[in-house]
Amino acid sequence: MEQKAVLLFREICVECEMLAQLARCDFTLRRLEVEREAEFIALIPDGPITLNNVQNRYDNINIKTVLTDLWNQCTAVCKANNDTTILKSNNNNEPDWSLLGFQSENPLTDLRASGLVGIKQLLHFAKMFPKEFYEMISYNKNIQQEEKDCWYLLAVVSFKFTAQILLSFENLGSEGDAALFPLCKNHLEVIYDTVVQNQNSKNNNNNNTVPNLFPVCRRRALLASAFQNMNQTNDYNSISEACVGVWKATSDSPQHAEAGLYLLHHLLLLHFKACWEKDRPHVMEFNSYVPKSVFKTFFNKGWTVPEGIYSAPQ
Repeated sequence: MEQKAVLLFREICVECEMLAQLARCDFTLRRLEVEREAEFIALIPDGPITLNNVQNRYDNINIKTVLTDLWNQCTAVCKANNDTTILKSNNNNEPDWSLLGFQSENPLTDLRASGLVGIKQLLHFAKMFPKEFYEMISYNKNIQQEEKDCWYLLAVVSFKFTAQILLSFENLGSEGDAALFPLCKNHLEVIYDTVVQNQNSKNNNNNNTVPNLFPVCRRRALLASAFQNMNQTNDYNSISEACVGVWKATSDSPQHAEAGLYLLHHLLLLHFKACWEKDRPHVMEFNSYVPKSVFKTFFNKGWTVPEGIYSAPQ
C-alpha cells in the first residue's frame, strides 16, 4: 500500500511538472510576441529615432548594439571561411547592411514586422548554423556577381519567418488567413520538447545580446537515456523515480521554449534555403514563391525535423 502511494505521488509530480512547464512555455511565447510588437523609441528622450539613437521600449535594449553583434558575427563567419570579400563597410565606414540582405543602409526599416526578436533570431542562426549562414551569404553574392536574378534578401526573409511563426502560434486554431499555414504537431513538439543542454545558459546573457540556446536535445531523449542508464530494469518504482527526476531537471527554465521557438525559425530558414537553391526563382517572385513552395511544404503534418539537429543527451 505504501509503495502504491509513493508511485501515485510520483505520477502526480510528473503531471505537475508537465503543467508547470507548459505554463512557463506559454509565458515565454507571450513575452516574445510582446517583444516583437514593442515599438522602437529614442535613447535620448525627445530626440529623433535614428540608428545611433534607438532602443526597444519593452526592455530598453540598444538596437544598434544587437545589430553590431550581428555584423561582427557575420564578419567572423566569413573570416572562418577565408573570405574577406563579402562583408565590407560603406563609404562612411559603417556596415554595408545590404550585403546581409537588408533593403537599405538603415536596417530599422526592415524591422517593422519582426521587431527586436527578428535581429536576435538571425544573430542566433548565424551562431548555431555558421556553415549554412555563410553559404546563404555567399550564394547571394555569387548570383549577383553573375548578374542573375535568383538572389534573395537574407535579412528580410529571416524577419518574415520570425513574424510568421509567432503569428501562427498566436492564431493557433483560428480560421481564415491565420489558418492557412498552421503549426502542426511536429512544430509544437519542437517548441515544447526542446531542452537547452548548456547548464550556464540562464546566466550567460549578461555579456551577450542573445542568450546561448544551444546545444539542444529533446526531453524524450533525456527520458530514454535515464531509463537506459538503469540497465533496462523492469522496476516500475525506479522508472517512475527517473521520470520525475528528468522533468524536475528540465522544467526550471523558461528558456527551453525560447530555444524551441528559435530552433523552429532556424529550421524554416534552412528549409527555405534548400527550396530556393533548388528552384532558383526570380527575386521578384519571392512573395508568391514562399507561400506555395516553402510554407506549404513546411507547415504541414508531414514535415519532420531533419536528422542531426538535436544533440545527444549529456
